[in-house]
Amino acid sequence: MAYTVDPNPAGTSRNATLTVDDVTVTMTQAPLCTYTVSPTGSVVAVGGGTASVNVTAPAECTWTATSANAWLTIVSGGSGAGNGLIGYAASANPDSAMRMATVTVTGTSHAVYQAGTTPDTTAPLITTRISPSATAAGWHNNDVTITYYCHDPSGITDCPAPIVITQEGANQVVTRTATDVFGNETSQSVTVNLDRTPGEVSVSSPADDTTTTAASVVLTGQVSDALSGIAGATCNGTAATIVGGQVECTVALAPGRNTVVLFARDAAGNGISSGVRVTRTGSSSVLRVDPGSRTMLVGESQSFNVLDDYGVVLETETWTSSDPNILTVDAEGVVTAVAEGAVTITATAASLTAEATVTVLAGTALPYGTVRWAVAPTTPDHVVEPLYPHRVDETVPDVFGVDIDYSYASSNNPVASTIRALTASGESRWTEAAIGIPMYGDSFGGIVAEILDEEYGDPYALVRYGGPVTAPSWRYESAGYIWAGAQAADGTIYTIESMPFTAFNGRVEYDHHIVVMDGQTGRVTARVPLDRSVSTFDVRTGDGEPCDRRLGIDVTEGGSAIVGPIVGADGNGYMQWSKHTSTGWGRCVIDYWYDPPGSDPPYAFTSIVTEHKTIDREHLLLRITPTGAVSEQTIFEYHYDGNSNPQSQPTAQGLSPDNSRRGRFRVVS
Repeated sequence: MAYTVDPNPAGTSRNATLTVDDVTVTMTQAPLCTYTVSPTGSVVAVGGGTASVNVTAPAECTWTATSANAWLTIVSGGSGAGNGLIGYAASANPDSAMRMATVTVTGTSHAVYQAGTTPDTTAPLITTRISPSATAAGWHNNDVTITYYCHDPSGITDCPAPIVITQEGANQVVTRTATDVFGNETSQSVTVNLDRTPGEVSVSSPADDTTTTAASVVLTGQVSDALSGIAGATCNGTAATIVGGQVECTVALAPGRNTVVLFARDAAGNGISSGVRVTRTGSSSVLRVDPGSRTMLVGESQSFNVLDDYGVVLETETWTSSDPNILTVDAEGVVTAVAEGAVTITATAASLTAEATVTVLAGTALPYGTVRWAVAPTTPDHVVEPLYPHRVDETVPDVFGVDIDYSYASSNNPVASTIRALTASGESRWTEAAIGIPMYGDSFGGIVAEILDEEYGDPYALVRYGGPVTAPSWRYESAGYIWAGAQAADGTIYTIESMPFTAFNGRVEYDHHIVVMDGQTGRVTARVPLDRSVSTFDVRTGDGEPCDRRLGIDVTEGGSAIVGPIVGADGNGYMQWSKHTSTGWGRCVIDYWYDPPGSDPPYAFTSIVTEHKTIDREHLLLRITPTGAVSEQTIFEYHYDGNSNPQSQPTAQGLSPDNSRRGRFRVVS
């Protein structure tokens, strides 16, 4: 028999009984022992002196205080259980340099700094981290968090707390000061420009739902932004010319219906768009009947329609059947199955013809697995893949046929060439030149697609097109990457946008943002930045000159792991998010000197000894409402607090042998 035991969060032991048949066993579980010391550090004079440190722990948790340095001795309260007070004494410092020692209480450290005979007049170092990062123009489009990291060999008594800038405006200066244990100060100023409001954009020409025989169209419009200013504009992804807020660009048109979208981005990265629909027509050279083949039962009636090579559904055509004894067809393309057999129907218009095949079977139901109808791809290299709309009404097709070209040689990704809006019986309502990679049918009867960059194949833009005239086309281009995400029934789109930033180590990392969009207009209605994974380590002291180059604080940043988002039955977005933070400090030691023949001078090999480290990892389930409000629930958490690097992960049951690590799994229903 196996059983599991949850960690004991109380400060005292607890009992439980386990009964199997008539045998009862009583088990006693010790409390989860955690230890904190306050203050976490102190300063003693160069001539020596005494001080104390408080210990906080559950009543049944025992502890021992130790010092690894001969000049710092424990004089009282060297051990105990529960809360306690430790007294220590420091001898005089004969050296000119400051020195540091630690009082360790069962893995938790209290740092003691002692001045040297030469006063410390060196100001501390202060470093800032601004999250999310600014655009290349120096603007932000979301609340800005300024985090401060401070370093001084003597220790820091005051490092500024993080500050969040929420007010829109340019040239907002924030100044903060760091102070070391000897009163030396360093101030640093940060300038923040914040603009979260997108500009305005409109299309003057062409008018929406324009028809033309030209192979291209000149788009004109207006763009403006009151705060950060317009940084650029595109027409279907191609850079447009802007002069005094007036925009002009030329867009190539494919045969049939085209979506043309003017997109503008301000200097802060806010995007806005306006789209029109332009249909290119011409003299028909090829006809196509949809569906191209159909299977029917005797007595059934179904419809066909015919389109030209511009995707226009033709209203004036004649129909014939190769065998009216098997299948009849009227002037509207409605066929009726009379008897078993195979028939070809022919549509004729403007001296052009196209055919479709019909197989008629007897019986009351088609055999399982029978293909009811099929539409043919536009070329042999293409295949037609289905995409289903998010809603069904009289204005929305029952299925989208996505014509995919797998012969496109300059990309590893297949390219969609045509979208066909089809009824449940296989007739075409309309066709349109495809944009990007269609991802899903949206809540307004159109398509949401990703636009991939040519270099890496990652999505940098979303575009909505197709559907009824009442649902306008839109486009959103990211300065980083944005994914199609998921759409709720009310049209709200939940997605993730990843924006590049340069980390402290010089690597390009990505800030992740939850983005909520109005699926009808493409406007961003909420943007929520997710915290970066951050690790900091402060090398405070070293064994002489060879360690000098290793002193200071090191900050490692990176994006967080994300799964989702998806849309729940309640219309909210859901995603899993993993974040990691760690902090620590230590000292540099000389491992050995290396003095090979001919070397002048010899050089030292050094390493870093960790004196204290904390690690926190969380896996969270996030719930995002259409207004951008985010709530979280912890699925798994892990915490480490000790004086070395952890060597193993916690188990689901709780404690490791030294009680310094704890982990917990939670099941979320």
